[in-house]
Amino acid sequence: MPRDTRSSRSGSIIIPKDMNEASWKAIWTDSEGVEHDLTNFMVRATLNFNATTGISNFVLDVDNGKGRYMNDDATIQFTERDSIDFYYDFTAKASLTTIRMRGYVDAIFHSFNLNDGSMLHLEGRDAPKSSTNEHFADTFVSLQFIGRNNLDCWAGTTGNQDDLGNREDGILFNSGLVMKVYDTATAIWKEYATLSAGAKSTLKAQDGYTQTHTQTYVDKSRLTISKAVALQGDYDFRIEYDTSSGNTFIKIFPEESLTNKMEYAATGKNLISVGRYGKDTTEEYNRIKEVGVSDGNILLFKTKENTSRQEIIWIKDKIETTNALVKEDDVTAKAVARLDELDESINKGNLQVCMLPSLKPGDRIKFIIPYILDIYVKIKSFSVAIENDVIFNLSLKERETSFEGIFKDRISENANLSIPDNPNGMQNALVYDFSNENDYDLSNCSINNETLSLNLGFESGTCTTDTFEADEDITKCELRIKAADQWLCSYEVSNNGGVTWEELDVGTVHTFSTVGNELRVRINLADSTLSPQFDKINILYK
Repeated sequence: MPRDTRSSRSGSIIIPKDMNEASWKAIWTDSEGVEHDLTNFMVRATLNFNATTGISNFVLDVDNGKGRYMNDDATIQFTERDSIDFYYDFTAKASLTTIRMRGYVDAIFHSFNLNDGSMLHLEGRDAPKSSTNEHFADTFVSLQFIGRNNLDCWAGTTGNQDDLGNREDGILFNSGLVMKVYDTATAIWKEYATLSAGAKSTLKAQDGYTQTHTQTYVDKSRLTISKAVALQGDYDFRIEYDTSSGNTFIKIFPEESLTNKMEYAATGKNLISVGRYGKDTTEEYNRIKEVGVSDGNILLFKTKENTSRQEIIWIKDKIETTNALVKEDDVTAKAVARLDELDESINKGNLQVCMLPSLKPGDRIKFIIPYILDIYVKIKSFSVAIENDVIFNLSLKERETSFEGIFKDRISENANLSIPDNPNGMQNALVYDFSNENDYDLSNCSINNETLSLNLGFESGTCTTDTFEADEDITKCELRIKAADQWLCSYEVSNNGGVTWEELDVGTVHTFSTVGNELRVRINLADSTLSPQFDKINILYK
């Protein structure tokens, strides 16, 4: 039984390869199922492999001199959805048997230049269409998950099954893909649909597979939904065609769980170049202001900063707006995640190496480059350039970022805009929208349909917010309101949890006379001829 060369165990012994004979080929299968060897007429090809961030794709230029690939009626012989299989290895061409990528033609173009002459330029991706003519990246679906294990989000749990065993309430239903999961305990890939209920439960109980997902998706591609589930759960996934079964698999595995011990990059062995590897502080920001939804002059925003990093370099500000964030907790979580991602640059760069035949996106491989790297690094994406040789271009990143997993599909197109209507330079803002009456102490007033008003028969009352604990002492604040018939009402604020109270006016900056970080607001409701009606109050502070 052959040994498994892709495992989660640490340690490695680098075995030099015979790199004297590199070869490649491309086999086109036309719409009639007939195979054609394109290798002798390949001008160049680029294969772009991706895990999780997208699906893998290719571009291929073939020599079309004298109309080699034209029909008698001047139409092109290639058609959309034709498959092209790419092979490469350190062996003779006749011995190439492993398909490194099966791609499906998306687009076909004519091209010409003086060096190469007449060519056909083919572009395609590695996801097939399903038996129902649906596609993993291009066809939209609507799904809802409530506390569902992430693996079952892909596979589905109830309803009809498609021809590949996927259930209709899962991402992969009618996708044309079969799901395989990497069992980290046994280092074996397992086809999920064929497992017993007990085997599925055992797999989902392993570290890395216990996460659940709650979200509703309306008219989203399966790829978009998969990225959200994977990024939130710290998974990677990739698409692979399997020759023996004829199936295309989506392989799901915990981040950093796959170590490819057959491949490496080392100086004096297969390394060609290292480009711009290191930390780029131009991409670093150590004070992040995240802005959520706005309603007129009612604002929601939060500032987080890394003062230690500011001492080392200087204060670097970034402001972002995400209109989809409507809760203080969400804005705070995003600010924290963005600061964690951006407050200190990470090492990243690009390497060019000779062919790494068995490398797949998401694999960790060993790098031995004096003064630069002597560690295992995960290769999430890479490209393969085939022309006169086979050259691999690897994109390196020191670590993953957490921000995308939480917020990737919630960022608005208004990122990096200044906060509107904040002339006093407040650093944070809270919105009280009266959506939960348990957040307030109420006297002679009540909350109905998210509106605060006096109780019937009372001419005065008070509403006091729960205590909000800020990261630092609060020295100044500004109150804004969205209300009707509030002319006789007054307002008080406390920065010590309600030990002392200070009056303030709407729309003016109030400076506290006390020291503290425990913020509370009190509304003193008063009736004239009509009861005041409060929709929202907004406290900006620094």
